[in-house]
Amino acid sequence: MHLYILRRILYAIPTLLGVTIIIFLAMRVIPGDITVAIYGPDGAQKLSEHDRKAVEKSLGLDRPLYQQYGEWLGDIARLELGHSFWRNDNIMDLMKRRAPISFQIAIMAIVFSWLVGLPVGVFSAIYQDTMVDYVIRVSTIFWLAVPGFWVGSIIVLVLLLQWGWKAPPGIIMFWDDPIKNMQIVLGPSIVLGLGVAGYVARITRSSFLDVIHEDYIRTARAKGLRERVVIWRHALR
Repeated sequence: MHLYILRRILYAIPTLLGVTIIIFLAMRVIPGDITVAIYGPDGAQKLSEHDRKAVEKSLGLDRPLYQQYGEWLGDIARLELGHSFWRNDNIMDLMKRRAPISFQIAIMAIVFSWLVGLPVGVFSAIYQDTMVDYVIRVSTIFWLAVPGFWVGSIIVLVLLLQWGWKAPPGIIMFWDDPIKNMQIVLGPSIVLGLGVAGYVARITRSSFLDVIHEDYIRTARAKGLRERVVIWRHALR
């Protein structure tokens, strides 16, 4: 067992290095001007050629690619992720400040997906091949197919344009103000949870269908037990 774990860890090293190389090259291949990203289109046009070269030199972009990659990899290993072009804040500080609320959104999304996906999957299996089942299956496929960022954008636009509501700005922790915190995290949690709920519902439906076709379930029905008793006392155990 220990050798297997060690082998998997050793296999992961070249995989991670390959991923870093792909990300690094992708960032260099993507078209764009770094000065535009920092100063905006108008500000970049006002820069002289000397200023552009000075910006590229300060970022190390004038060096060969292998040197850039080595320094970039070393910075990642030391968790030195640089500064934001727009806010000029340290990236690690930003991540530490936003990590608790991101973790809260992730946990709430998982809980929401289970609270929705499990009963929906069971309900779909119970009413197999009926209109209810068809509607649920189409709905789950829809939430699996639609990107979360699109659903989130639509929700934000509807709430803003129809009711003039928007989430409080900034980062507010739950222990500071629970109400405002929930106004910030509830929407993203639901949007992220809907996609996962689709997976949970489909897996639950498939598993529950296997259960209700087992011999002991058929025996319980043959003995005259009501369907509700069969489902709640036997199938859901």
